[in-house]
Amino acid sequence: MTINPDFNQQNKPQRRTKVLVRRYLRQMGLLKGISGGKKSKGFAAPNFLASVKYAFEGLWFALKMERNLRIDAYLVSGAFALAGILGLSLEAWAMLLQMMGFVLFAELANTVVEWLVDLLTNGNYDIRAKRIKDIAAGACLIVAVASYGVAGILLLPKLSERFYLLWCWVAYPS
Repeated sequence: MTINPDFNQQNKPQRRTKVLVRRYLRQMGLLKGISGGKKSKGFAAPNFLASVKYAFEGLWFALKMERNLRIDAYLVSGAFALAGILGLSLEAWAMLLQMMGFVLFAELANTVVEWLVDLLTNGNYDIRAKRIKDIAAGACLIVAVASYGVAGILLLPKLSERFYLLWCWVAYPS
């Protein structure tokens, strides 16, 4: 029986590539919690309350780190306060809540895209990464403009009515 000397060498290039890729991913921290061939739970929460806690931790972290998310959160809070003062109808509240929630969701999704692109490019400049980030930011801008437009349509008539009454009271004291 003759032994083919190339038999053991046939799979070495592929195996070597897999080893190099795994080593690179491990150095980047993308393989934490993943062991050999065993199935890992990874970052799964042990129960529902823990997952809610992690969600709030993520929101808090995003609010601390992302300036645009903080600005949107302030604007949403102001719109809700103004809606409460002006006494909007239930339907208007529902529309306002939906649109403002969509703004915050879009901003969070944009944040995720930006962080993932930064993670995958290792902080190096790449025109494709810039395009991806710009497209995500553009989508977020469209949602924000549309949502604040809806808020303006809902709030401005009531606000102008209040200012008109205030102006009449100041201009024509009786």
